[in-house]
Amino acid sequence: GAYGLVPAPTSALSDADLLLSQRETVAFKESVAGQYPGLVAGYEAERLRHSPGLNEWSGFLGHATPELSLRAGATLSASRLETLAACPYRYFVRNVLKVYPPDEPRLQPGQWLEAREIGSVLHELYYRFMTELQNRGERASVAAHEELLMDTLDTLLQERADTRTAPGVAAVESDRNRLERSAMVFLRDEEHSLAEPVAFELEFGHDDAHPPLPVALSEDVTLTLRGSIDRVNRVSGSANEYEVWDYKTGRAIDFENADLRSTVQHLQWMLYAYAFEEMDMVGGGEVSVSRSGYLFVNDREHGRRMAETVPPRSFLADALRPLFVMAEMGAFPHYQKKVGGGSWRASAKGACQFCDYREVCSDERRTVDDINSLTVFDREPDVGQQLIAWVSGGGQP
Repeated sequence: GAYGLVPAPTSALSDADLLLSQRETVAFKESVAGQYPGLVAGYEAERLRHSPGLNEWSGFLGHATPELSLRAGATLSASRLETLAACPYRYFVRNVLKVYPPDEPRLQPGQWLEAREIGSVLHELYYRFMTELQNRGERASVAAHEELLMDTLDTLLQERADTRTAPGVAAVESDRNRLERSAMVFLRDEEHSLAEPVAFELEFGHDDAHPPLPVALSEDVTLTLRGSIDRVNRVSGSANEYEVWDYKTGRAIDFENADLRSTVQHLQWMLYAYAFEEMDMVGGGEVSVSRSGYLFVNDREHGRRMAETVPPRSFLADALRPLFVMAEMGAFPHYQKKVGGGSWRASAKGACQFCDYREVCSDERRTVDDINSLTVFDREPDVGQQLIAWVSGGGQP
């Protein structure tokens, strides 16, 4: 739109106003550079970030970075690897540049517990409840154990109330009702399960008593993992065959129209299956995880399960190797895989949809459809080949 050069009849042009009045002239950029070099540097950085090439402003450091290798013994969480797989540039901003979003509570009006706290309460509730049943040698039953489940929930909520002030009775009751509904979804699902629950909240990599687990995926890819497995079941009728489950207390929107194996972005189910196989749970005998996945035990998803048979470890090694090689080359491009099904989320915003950095860089997102415009090949052909291998790869083993 028009720029009002003179704010008032009695005002004179400032130096900045005078310079801006010449913005259509050939020498405008040079004039700005002389007086405001930072402005021109920012403009150039933005131009390079939006260009099809890989450069220092779009996640390419321009030199080898063996210190950033994920195969060199660094202790990794599943969420860190999923961040890399979902968007290497997000990983670069968060884990290399160490730019963290503000950790601010996101309470809605009339809310007592934020979403993360709701999830934390449910995880602790299921752990305490199932551990108590295991100690008793009992299988879950709505008729026999609803009171125990609700008493356990009361205890957890009282613990929360002792450490923070509630905004009012209505807020507490609203959150409690939601938690009760989720708890009953869990109990009914548990009552109908045929598998034998054997372990809960198996931690590894958090302290000396539970050290990180080295998991060899192939001859050249070994990951050192830390985490906590929510649930392990023994398959009915089997002595050494198991299922690994991770509780999800939110919506399943991140998983919509996405085959767990073909996209190779949801990694926790595979990594935790391999990690459990490395644990000495049966006195030195070998164990096998035949199935792993996610159990959505909340009032919105009603016990929905998403699981797959666990693929060979070499499958995950082959899928992730291009990412690991690019990290060692200093390359974290803003390219993302397409997730399956042609969903609105896959075709429109991808991993940027719920990213903490979306206001900064979501318009720079690229997918395999943009690979032909990439100008990295003449200067860095190895990086380009690894990038193509990543965004075009995946699929069934």
